[in-house]
Amino acid sequence: MTDYELKPRSSFWLTRFLDNFGGGAFWTTFGNTIYYPNVYDLDTAKLFTEVIEHEKVHVEQYKKYGVFLFLFLYVLVPLPVVFAYFRWKFERKAYLVELKYIREHRKDLSVDEVMESVVGSLWNNYLFTWPKPLMRRWFKNQLLK
Repeated sequence: MTDYELKPRSSFWLTRFLDNFGGGAFWTTFGNTIYYPNVYDLDTAKLFTEVIEHEKVHVEQYKKYGVFLFLFLYVLVPLPVVFAYFRWKFERKAYLVELKYIREHRKDLSVDEVMESVVGSLWNNYLFTWPKPLMRRWFKNQLLK
């Protein structure tokens, strides 16, 4: 899909700064670099293929919008107005790729289980997210296509 680098969060000043606010457990993408949580080494991080697929979508979004426009739309525009449209737009595409990857590679999990996990992650980890029923409906419609 795209060229990217995998690096620990501790290797970038911005992710180290964000870790002070509880972000250390999250994967973060900035430009073409995907930063994985510091609790993993590179070999272990590479095993999280579904998360890497998700983050590669953000690498593509950075390429499409450019670093400054992407960050402006993702970080500054998500005010409570219209349920943080751009954050939802960027994350839903990435989570859909992750969901499809899991559905294809993890036959032990049902699509509903995975979708509930995705909706729960969006609901719990992102500010001003969309209502759960709307998220479920969007993902179901996309998966049925």
